[in-house]
Formats: sequence, C-alpha cells, structure tokens
Amino acid sequence: MVEAVPAEAGNPFNIFRGHIAVDDLGTRPGQECIGLCSFEGGMCDWNDVRTDDFNWLLGRGTQNPITGPPRDHSSSQGDALGGAYVFLDSSFPRRPGDVARLESIEFQATDPNNPPCMIFYTYMAGRGVGHLQVLLEDVVTRQERILWALKGHQGTQWVQGQLSLSSSTPFKVVFEGSVGKPRLGDIAIDDITIISGPCATLPPAAMPPSSGDCTFEQDTCGWSNPGSRQRVDSLQYLRTRASKFAFPTTDHTTGSQKGFYMMLENPGRKQEGDNAWLLSPIMKGDRQQVKCLSFCWCFNSHPIWTLHNFQGLTWYFAQMPLRAEDNFQVVLEAVWGASNSSGMLAVDDISIFDGNCLTVPEAAIVRAGDCTFTRGSCGWTNLTSDQDFSWMLASALRRPLDMHDHTYGAPAGYIYYDVFNLGGRTQRLQLVSPVMEPMPDRSPLCFTFWFGGFGADPNTSLSIYQRPTQLRSFPEQLLSDLSSDIRVWSHILGDPIGWQFGQVQLLASTRFQVIFEGVSFNGGFTLDDFKVYTGTCTSALEEPVELWDTFKRETLQAAKECIGERWWNADVSFDRGCLQPMLISRRRLTQCIVSHSGTFCNFAGFLQGLLV
Repeated sequence: MVEAVPAEAGNPFNIFRGHIAVDDLGTRPGQECIGLCSFEGGMCDWNDVRTDDFNWLLGRGTQNPITGPPRDHSSSQGDALGGAYVFLDSSFPRRPGDVARLESIEFQATDPNNPPCMIFYTYMAGRGVGHLQVLLEDVVTRQERILWALKGHQGTQWVQGQLSLSSSTPFKVVFEGSVGKPRLGDIAIDDITIISGPCATLPPAAMPPSSGDCTFEQDTCGWSNPGSRQRVDSLQYLRTRASKFAFPTTDHTTGSQKGFYMMLENPGRKQEGDNAWLLSPIMKGDRQQVKCLSFCWCFNSHPIWTLHNFQGLTWYFAQMPLRAEDNFQVVLEAVWGASNSSGMLAVDDISIFDGNCLTVPEAAIVRAGDCTFTRGSCGWTNLTSDQDFSWMLASALRRPLDMHDHTYGAPAGYIYYDVFNLGGRTQRLQLVSPVMEPMPDRSPLCFTFWFGGFGADPNTSLSIYQRPTQLRSFPEQLLSDLSSDIRVWSHILGDPIGWQFGQVQLLASTRFQVIFEGVSFNGGFTLDDFKVYTGTCTSALEEPVELWDTFKRETLQAAKECIGERWWNADVSFDRGCLQPMLISRRRLTQCIVSHSGTFCNFAGFLQGLLV
C-alpha cells in the first residue's frame, strides 16, 4: 500500500501547493531490504549464534502472563490478537548471566554520508530482567563494539529502540540478551526495520556514555548551556514543546506538536549579536577514527559549520565531520541579528556516528579565509609600514563613523584601518590571509566580502592581490614588492554609502594567500564577512532593498488577483491554487535571502502580515 498525505490546510507557512506521483513500481534483487523482519514468517535474515548459552525463540501471544508480552508490537497498536516476535525464556534451566545472541547476515560497508538507521521494538518486563545490547561486529577483524545497551525493567509495553549503523568495513549486527537475577523477566524483540539516513539513539538510556546523541524528547542528554561564570554567551537555549510556538509547528523527531526541540531564547529586549552556546557532553577523540555530527535545524533569522539569515520554513538536515585526537566538546552557537529582529532558531535530533562524512549543506562549509571577525581575525595577519597604523578589530568604543557590524548589526565585529597623517604621508596597510589549499579538481574559488570606505583623501584605495605561496615566504613586515603577485580587484574611495558587496574569482590550482592592501593618508576602509565558495563567481546581484520590494509588489498583486474583494478577510488561506503566480518572484526572494542581509528579507513576517 502506498499512502499519500496532503499538507494541513490553513497553515500560513504552506504557501505552495504540491503534487505526489508514483510510477514504475517493481522489485529487484539487492541488499536494500536485508535485516528487515516482523518475525511473522520466521527469523528472516537473523540467526542464532551457536557459541552462546541458549537461543532466541519465536513466540506468539503471551509466553508468561507476568513478564511476557501479551501481543506482538504490530498487534499492540490496535485491537488485533496474535502476531509473532522473538524472545528469551529465562526460566529453568537458565542461570543468571546466561547470554543468547541473535546475529544478522553480513552488511556491506556503509556510506559515510548516509549511514542507515536501524529501528526495532523491545519488551523488557520483570524485576529480574537482564540486559539487551546491540553490537556491531567487524567481519574482517571480528572485533565488536557496543552501539546500544539497555538493562532492567522497562515497563509492560513495547519500547522503541533506534541507532545509526556506521562502518567502513563489512559488518554484522548482533542482539545480545542476558538472564538477570533473579530469573523473573523476559526480553522480546519485534519489527526490525532499516531506513536510510542517520538517527539519534533511542531511548536515551540506551546510549553509550557521552555519545552526544539526543532527540530532546525526555531531557537534554548531557547537552547544556554554559554557566554564567564562563561568560561566553548572553542568552540560553531552551528545551521547548512545539505546541507552545507558532513555528516550527512540530518537532522533527515525532512530527507532532507534542514533541520537543532546543530553541534559541528570544527575550523582549536584546542587543545585536547576542548569542547562546549549547555544549555537548565531553566526548573521546580518536586519531584513527573521524566522527560525523548530524542534526536537524530550522531558523529564519570557532565554527566548523555556519549559516546566516533566513533559511526556510521547515526542518533541514545538516552534518559535518569531527576530527579530534583528545577529549572534546561540540558547541552549537546561535546569534541574534538586529535588536528588533523576530524569528526563531531550533535544533533537534542530534546524532554522532563514526564516518568521514561531507559537510551538508555545502554553503555551511568553513574554509581557510572565512571570517565574520566576531571572535577575532581567523588567521588573517596585519602587516604595516608604520606601527601607529594597522588593521584593527572594531570595538564598541573604537570604530569609524559609528559603523555597525555587517554580520549581526552589532557595534563591533568587523576589521578596519583608519589613517590620519598630518604630514600628508601616504600609508600602506596589508591584511594577509592564512594559506588556502587548492581544490582537488583545480577548479576556481569565489571569494566574497563586504567593504565600506571613508575619509577625506580621494585617493584612498583598497586592492586585493593573490600570491602563490611557493614564490616566497611572508615576512613579519610590510610587503614592499607585490609585482610578482596578481592584482585581482581594486576600489578607489567614492562617496561613503555604508556596506557594499564585493567578490573576486581566484585561481586555485596551487596553494595561495590573499592580500588586502589599503592606501591612504586621511581615510580608511572597513571589511567584514569573508566567505570562500567553490566554483566561479556569479554576476552581481541587485540591491537587497530592490529585491525585497520587488518580491512584495509581485506577491501582493498575485494575491489580490486571486482573492479579489475577499483579500482583507482574515480567514483567507494561502493554500490556494490561484496563488501559484507567486512563484514567479521567488528567484528574487532567494537572491535576497542568500546574498544579502536578512533585515530586508523578513519573509515569515511578511506572510503573517498578509493574513491580518
């Protein structure tokens, strides 16, 4: 049976209609379905291990009126009777500590970017229940590691278990159950399924120590806000039930309003750049094994992964590799933009598993040279001919023209130089990037940045040079000769107009560095939000104000033509086929969101305003 479910009508965030189609259904041989078993027709791809103490048995109905499940998992969801499952019989002649192992057939090595998730249900009832463990056995080395473990009485109900299966070599999955003390308790397993994509371990009690996995349904699993004495943030992450807020309307784990996620605090009074840290438990690093952090995020408003501004009105998947030799923690930092900004940021379903995965989405990759200057200069180095003048990080007390940070609109968080020389002697100031690595396919890179100029010297200029690192090493003083370097961009001061967008294409066939050089005797430039992208640069985009105004104008016109005289009725829903003309302007909206400040692109607020 294939079931299609329409989106809920009347939801203002579901502005686009959609269609579902199915075609060319069929079956084929392969490993996509191995491991799946409801035990209705036997043990499927699972077998008893001959070297254990006793066996898993097939059962139907109750085997023990006190500790056994009265029905299998599928039947317990309705009024049906019967159904099959596998169970451990702990009665005589079993002894405490006896172990039974159920082993899968061999799985192939998993994709590091998309390891499967195994879901199953277990029934563990009785005061003498032992333990149930899920182990991953490397078929090459025969080494085993525990991925999931639960012990003791879990109530007279089927409990969902789930975990990610990640391995760089072929492997088997092993369920290991034991007899407790006293022998008053049974363990049953049912409805094993394996789906694509990683998942957070459930229930939280079954996680390995300090695993970092969390769905936030029961608690925060060791993830915490730092203490006030650490002085690293100004706000909190809050564990929140979805039903308390208008968006997101559901959590990611359960897909319901009853579920929980972690949300960035949104106080009535806040300042630009106010931030919150969410700290993971301390985890063990391994020089030989890279781990992958995956989570689901949703927002409209020292990184290894970063995104800014409005990103959409739904949950998105994210992942990135974690490399550490020693113990480490993961920090999820959220930052507010303008003090009067609205919106939200939420995180759910954190999972950490073995594997050298790719960063998702690609726009969140942090490369050498990327910098928002919020927490320092990110490896960019200052070189100057006069110690009295240099590139400096702006602060609330020392900044030019009362200019605010481009990233968040805060009083600080960018870099600048400001030259005022009474003798009229021109100064040269250079800002040098860390070494940037070539792309494996030698493809070009696009370097984007924001800049602003000021001062009375009309010859105040800003230039960008690209220098291959093999030409010569960088000294600690000003580079007087740039003739061997390639000037790829330059700008002479005009009328100050605030922040301007700049981009330049860089050849990336060898290792190189980027040099900003400012020249002036009375003036300077500000710089912020350096970002390196793969591929060629696109053509310059329209200004954000023009993009946003155009989007609103076209959307209003389409809506008025659709609804007519009923336009001002508050009961109007956006789930209407005649609003499809709104799609014609989404290109401008996307450009506005991706390339410019979210101040102009308050999409969610605009939609809500239309319904008032």
